[in-house]
Amino acid sequence: MIDFAYSKLNLRFNPFGELDRQQKIDCAVPRVDISRLANFIASANQERRAVQFLGSRGSGKTTHLWLLNSMFRNFHYLHIPEGATRSIPQRTHLMIDEAQRMTWSQRRNGFKKSHRVILGTHRCYATRLRRQGFQTITVNLDRAPEEAWVTRVLERKINYATRISGGAGLRITPNRITILREQFGHNIRQMERHLYELVQNQVTREPITDTESFAP
Repeated sequence: MIDFAYSKLNLRFNPFGELDRQQKIDCAVPRVDISRLANFIASANQERRAVQFLGSRGSGKTTHLWLLNSMFRNFHYLHIPEGATRSIPQRTHLMIDEAQRMTWSQRRNGFKKSHRVILGTHRCYATRLRRQGFQTITVNLDRAPEEAWVTRVLERKINYATRISGGAGLRITPNRITILREQFGHNIRQMERHLYELVQNQVTREPITDTESFAP
């Protein structure tokens, strides 16, 4: 799709398409107080500390991990792909994405030398972490997101892709937000995929009005 097609909607690109890591960090709207988590992790207290983002596919675990990783460069970041195994490095500061894919022995022994641990996981490890001496905070991303948060996430993406600030363009209606939450629950990824298709349909449709909306 050429840029001119998107310019008719005052966009540089489809705001709900794939973004790279830094773009996702720039657009991130965390579900929790990230500064509170950062203070917890950065504490000079010698007690071991862990944060786990608990949620199913599409709930935003990776985005939260990347946001914290951008603040704490001393963490070793490890992603475990589906169907694969990865060795867990013995690091004092460790961040694991898709931690539920660790093997049994890794879950038992993987954090022995770690002082700070941050996990993105479908499976709760709070009990195991506490047994290993970690003070642990669990952030449950499977809770249904509030309407205001969903609106901020989607509007942030639109603003990021907008060509001319303050000009006419796409907008998310409250009724559309309600429909998205009812249809997709906490899965922000599925919401964005759905909106991606709506934008593509509007880009290829003629004529295009001054202000397009996602009103159903």
